[in-house]
Amino acid sequence: MAKVIFCVGKKELLDVIEPLWLQLIEHHQKVACNFPHAHDKPMYAVRKTELLEVANGGNIRVELARDEEVGEYVGYCVTTLDKEKIGEIQSLFVKQEYRKQGVGDTFMRNAVAWLKENGANSKRLVVGEGNEGVLDFYRRYNFLPRRLVLESVE
Repeated sequence: MAKVIFCVGKKELLDVIEPLWLQLIEHHQKVACNFPHAHDKPMYAVRKTELLEVANGGNIRVELARDEEVGEYVGYCVTTLDKEKIGEIQSLFVKQEYRKQGVGDTFMRNAVAWLKENGANSKRLVVGEGNEGVLDFYRRYNFLPRRLVLESVE
């Protein structure tokens, strides 16, 4: 098992997660059944701007996991709290070879604790179509389906 350490910051860490975010987009491209082209033109600059907009009105937490032996980042979790105190786990990714080693569990426990400490009125996250395999993972942290949004395929 790898020796993984965690570090936490705010918006200054957003640039660090870009390579991992691109891997998350690749994953979504592979698993999407109904909307396979939804992630064809990944634009991290756009996603970063969206996250910064939420952070400017509220708060943001960026947590990174780093394999000390290999010397590279292996996962991240971005959590936000908007001005209405709605908390959202915006993005979470763990490289395949580091899954089922407690990295995602650490991210989730820390994100939920941070939201609670900062007075979140509600906590949510979005799971992309095709990635429903993660639902059992999120259920362990009391995240359950509330709505199902359907979109027309053109």
